[in-house]
Amino acid sequence: MPQKKYFQPSKASFRRVINKLSSIYERLAVVIIPISFGAGVFLAQISSTFADISNVIISHFFFGLEYLAIAALLVILAPNVANLLHERKKSNGFSTLFLTIFVGFRGVAVLWAIIFSALIFGLPLFGGGSFENYTEFSEFKTILTSKFFIAAYISTTIGIIGYKEKRVKKYLNITLEKMEDFGKVLEYIIPVILFMIGGYLFTLPKEVNNHMSRQASLSEFSETLTAEGTTLFGLNLSLNSPGDIILIYIIGALLTLLSTHIYQAVRISALKKIINGFSIRKHTKDYYLNVYPLAWATSSESISMPLNMNLIKKHYKRVKKAPRRLATGLGAYLNIEGTVQCVVVLAVLVSVLLGYTPSIMSLLLALPIIVLLGFAVPGVPGELVIFAFPLMALLQIPEVIAPVWLALYVSLQIGLPDSFRTSINVIGNGDWALLLNKVYKNRESHQSSKS
Repeated sequence: MPQKKYFQPSKASFRRVINKLSSIYERLAVVIIPISFGAGVFLAQISSTFADISNVIISHFFFGLEYLAIAALLVILAPNVANLLHERKKSNGFSTLFLTIFVGFRGVAVLWAIIFSALIFGLPLFGGGSFENYTEFSEFKTILTSKFFIAAYISTTIGIIGYKEKRVKKYLNITLEKMEDFGKVLEYIIPVILFMIGGYLFTLPKEVNNHMSRQASLSEFSETLTAEGTTLFGLNLSLNSPGDIILIYIIGALLTLLSTHIYQAVRISALKKIINGFSIRKHTKDYYLNVYPLAWATSSESISMPLNMNLIKKHYKRVKKAPRRLATGLGAYLNIEGTVQCVVVLAVLVSVLLGYTPSIMSLLLALPIIVLLGFAVPGVPGELVIFAFPLMALLQIPEVIAPVWLALYVSLQIGLPDSFRTSINVIGNGDWALLLNKVYKNRESHQSSKS
């Protein structure tokens, strides 16, 4: 009697199924993540058991988050420094000019976000907030000697060594690749983390209020964490209302959208004036409409990089290889104009929600810190955590409400805000390829005229 043959899937077929499921998730992630966050908030309202469990898990998660952020800073900055120094040598100094331009406009993007936030929230020039004995410059010097910047100094030194020693550089890049692989794994567990944070965030205000009620100097902040809430854009928002928490998330996403896309509109208008024969309609049709959906759906500069390179090569054949590869290659890691705007906008939003209005001066003091920390952005979901702890110090967020500030900041940045800021980062690389090409040609002409 012949034996029955059972179907045994091969490794290749299993891999195809996994890739298919991953592709489906990446397309739906922008919807799944906000739903997960909202589900956690609503479940905490009806289940005290879930609220207690999420409180314990996320409290421990946030306790270790600062050290994870420092580890990411150490791992990511060193290989980036080594690679930048290598590119500088290989490109005959053009990458130095490229880096200078990118860093300069990163600062411009932060400055725009500060102006945008000042206009939206009516920020004062000096003396923001309501804390006692507040001084604008009190934390600026200490932040430069904080553990974050000590990690940055160490990582930069290792990167310089890596530039000189090929073996060190090799291991640095392997570590960076492992970090990118970790980012892919993290992408799939983000909905679970946001689900638990939703439950944690719902219960946190009551606990913080108990501590704050014992401190007279902080009693004025109690009302913002209770049912009375705070008024924002004519809406009364309370962290004790699940519906209000979801609304706060949507407001954060819309503010990110508005800030980044106004900035992009100015940039494309500049392209029109600077580059002869440039057509906004053609650029939108051939480039934006092809790369923007992928960047928005995946929230990944790295995944969008191959398509980005191909589209510029295909539709802009006059763009030289050096500026094209620098802008769409290294630009995927260095051009974070959308990200740094989100850093500022969400920091101000969260602070205002908690009853503290930061001043324009305190944000201007944070500008160089944000620009420098931008070199260590890991390119994984939740990347704004790198900026959270230095910002809390610079804005002088009281320790007692720091857990709420951090929980809101971490929660609001993932999903829709991530999609909007990443999209601007990605399409900005294509725009910069065209602008840098003009700079590159002018530089070539200048050098040939000298010779």
